[in-house]
Amino acid sequence: MHPLSPRGLELPGARPCSINAARRSGARRLLVGTALASALACEGPAPARDVSYFLERLHRLDALPLLEPGHAELASTYDRDGLNALDGATYPWADGHRNVLLSVDGPGCIHRISTGDIAAVADTRVEIMLDYGELLSMTVGELFDPVTGPFAGGLVHSGPYPDIHYPTVRMPIPFAEHAEIRLIDADQRWGVFWQIGYTRYDADTPIETLTLPLDPGAARALDEAGQAWSDAVAGARRPQAPSVRVTESLEPGASLRWEDSGCGTIERLSVELDPSQAATAWRALRLRVIWDRADQPAIELPLAEFMGAGDNADEPEAEFDSLVMGATQHRAYLRLPMPYREAARIELHNDGDARVGVELGLWIRRCVEQDPDFGYLHAHVTSAPAATPASPRSGPAQVPVHRLFDHRGRGKLVGVLLRVEWPFEDLWWGEGDWQIWTDQPIDAWPPRYHGTGTEEFFDAGWTHFDRKALAGAIKARPGLVSVYGFMLNDAFTFERQLRVQVETVGLWLGDLVITELHPTWSSTVYWYDEQP
Repeated sequence: MHPLSPRGLELPGARPCSINAARRSGARRLLVGTALASALACEGPAPARDVSYFLERLHRLDALPLLEPGHAELASTYDRDGLNALDGATYPWADGHRNVLLSVDGPGCIHRISTGDIAAVADTRVEIMLDYGELLSMTVGELFDPVTGPFAGGLVHSGPYPDIHYPTVRMPIPFAEHAEIRLIDADQRWGVFWQIGYTRYDADTPIETLTLPLDPGAARALDEAGQAWSDAVAGARRPQAPSVRVTESLEPGASLRWEDSGCGTIERLSVELDPSQAATAWRALRLRVIWDRADQPAIELPLAEFMGAGDNADEPEAEFDSLVMGATQHRAYLRLPMPYREAARIELHNDGDARVGVELGLWIRRCVEQDPDFGYLHAHVTSAPAATPASPRSGPAQVPVHRLFDHRGRGKLVGVLLRVEWPFEDLWWGEGDWQIWTDQPIDAWPPRYHGTGTEEFFDAGWTHFDRKALAGAIKARPGLVSVYGFMLNDAFTFERQLRVQVETVGLWLGDLVITELHPTWSSTVYWYDEQP
């Protein structure tokens, strides 16, 4: 079995890879299966998911609560010995002048391709094969070119540092039968820190394989997605007035409450505080959310840990915008859709010892009934000192980890906030790999998703973070480091169970700080659950 693919790797030469043979019929390959949940009311087979379908879901969030079958996975160069020593360049399927980075059966979609050093690999040839036909063959430098590359536009990114580039292609690459990505170079210039994120769907999921050049509709969808991402980071997406606005001056121990009966979706939630109180009020206010009159709240945590706001409220550089959340010193918003079927209740309780002025804004879309496969938004916080004798450990080397989430049931992980106490500007805390098990035995190794470092999980690299539409730093070191990451097409759907953890490992002296001083790792996880 291929270690990058639980279903195994086709051996070189085992199947023909002729673009002409693959497309001689002139028909695109389709897998036609059962109707999509979003089209249950329609008769007949559902339309195939083409590239425009995936591009639209990169900026329209209304279908995000859908609990559709599939598993998100990662092919990466992680150290198979579990020691992080060779995380950059472990290539178990390199053979002479050819290096297979990914080989998986469909139906599926590739969501992200990234590498760690474009200069080292710019002239190496990369080939992407879909359904045993060639999608493209060009140099790595050409693939990642944000201006002239095949996917040029707002979904191709590179790091902002003059001498360090960690390019990323976020273009969806759907495939019906099989996908393979390989490097070709006589001098074996493979580069470092390759990551390829993808999702595989149930066999009857209808997928239309990507072809190039893009047709006019797909090209327009790419432009729209790229522009939406650029506008989101620039803070150019300004909403209309909220459907509901509740303003209160909360004395200590008092609560603000909003309730609704019937069917609806909260498409955006915002909170605005009295600017003179914001530094302490974000943590003084506790958010409590109950869907459909459930016995237990789906969300109950300090407002700061739900909105990504407040921990650095006195630092203007911590103000940010993204596609999903954003914050200033006294305002914050979240755009994760929050569907409910029968009722909703939101409370803000003042746990502090001073009066707090607060305004809650809600953008609500009413409905007759919800999609039966929509989940309910949940969130929870985990906080623990790192690398103590009591810390959980994982992998062949039994590395200490911060375990963000260990959950049984049916759901979909869509976002993470990570906070690390780190007063050191020149030491690195985030060398640890992210590990995610979806519907696997918890003691199985490796997990479906095994990364090569914390910064790569947040679409960055080389111990730095920047800000993109779905991932970035709220506050970088030193201080209370805070980073956000959200998943759309690449969300982690699970039918039975999900475990999410990150190794608490630093670099050189940074690792000594972690093992000796045990700084606190704290995280917020956002997921949609079948249960309210």
